[in-house]
Amino acid sequence: MTTTVRMTGALDPRDGWTAGASCTIAKSVELLSTRSAFMLMREAFYGATRFEEFVRRAELTEPPPPHGCTSSSSTGFSSSSPTRSPGSAPASATA
Repeated sequence: MTTTVRMTGALDPRDGWTAGASCTIAKSVELLSTRSAFMLMREAFYGATRFEEFVRRAELTEPPPPHGCTSSSSTGFSSSSPTRSPGSAPASATA
């Protein structure tokens, strides 16, 4: 038996629309176009927060592209916060 998935609502008919420039999958592939970018995003997903942790856990042999971190932050994949020493309290906790 063959099962067929059929689009409904705004997605039907399939040829009546295109994902175009707003396609989040296409944007993700463009941003994560290198193995190192994928590995860094994997480690961020698993909870890495410090540069040393990313370097150790990602085990990259090639340097990551310099635009990768900037692009991921500007697209909402990641965010940055002020650097602090390991074990120190965040600035908001000391105020």
